[in-house]
Amino acid sequence: MSNHLLTLQDYEKNELGTWTLSISNGSEWWNNPENFDKVNEIIKSLFKEVSEKLAAIYVLKAIVVTSDVLEEYDRLLSGTTRKARVDSPREGLLTGKVLTWGNAKNMETYNALVVIDEQICAALTLEEDSVSKALIVHELAHVAERYCTRSVCADLDEDIYLYEWEKIRLSKAKSIFSEYFAQLAAFPYYRNKEDLKSHIYHALDYLKIVKEYLDDEINKYRYSNNMNELWPKAVAELSRVFDAIGRSIGLLSGFRDQFEQEWSNFANEIDKIDSSWTVVFNDLLNALINFKYENINKDAFTEICNAIDKGFKAAGFVPEIRKDGSLFIHVPF
Repeated sequence: MSNHLLTLQDYEKNELGTWTLSISNGSEWWNNPENFDKVNEIIKSLFKEVSEKLAAIYVLKAIVVTSDVLEEYDRLLSGTTRKARVDSPREGLLTGKVLTWGNAKNMETYNALVVIDEQICAALTLEEDSVSKALIVHELAHVAERYCTRSVCADLDEDIYLYEWEKIRLSKAKSIFSEYFAQLAAFPYYRNKEDLKSHIYHALDYLKIVKEYLDDEINKYRYSNNMNELWPKAVAELSRVFDAIGRSIGLLSGFRDQFEQEWSNFANEIDKIDSSWTVVFNDLLNALINFKYENINKDAFTEICNAIDKGFKAAGFVPEIRKDGSLFIHVPF
């Protein structure tokens, strides 16, 4: 199968409810038509299964398989007016990313595509694989959730500046819910319990790393008093933690009958890192499992936003909006 460097305009031509599998800057492995056909059939089957529960994924126009998700995403993004850029993860592989464009108020004019790493897609052909299907379903669920969210909260796509605390917290709340929703959909596809446990505890790994990093940055701030340098780092790093928490809670929620025991084990591990974060995790858990997906609006994110406030405070940051509308960041000793 040859590689194609298509544009968003090319993908827009696909009719609503139809999508194509495209290879962009892929390896020679895709030159074998049998490999492409096998992956295509597996993804078609996954799409059918997900669409039976999440009809909104019919806005999908393409799944783009590539050797470098970040590079391909940025190439495609250059064809839109959006300025956002995907941050590369601190460690490991960026496995997939959803790109959306158009008017979410009208399904006919709204478009979505998934950029996915070719290693994930190639792994679909391995009998012993237990993760790649879950990762594909995770991205498909993002397509559905994003359409439903943006149809009522379109301004979440606007540029957000670091002094706009209300927009920051609402954007982070939406992102946490998005990760929770996608992992809850992916839960049934994790066949290997050890793989599942590893993904659940990713949030704690992020928390450990980010806590140490921000503690060090706060100590530097005590000498430099440069909040313009510290605040962007805090927002970026805590965003990764919050997204990871959303994914972990999504997987934990899938246990249902075993949930209480699994959550108890998880909470004990949080306490070992920093007990002040236990309240944050608990509040996010309650907010997410009680979230009314069928009635999404800005107010629906309030409880998640409140938990975000507590998370920033646990990390050492207390944002305050002053009477003149300016943002002041307290960093208590």
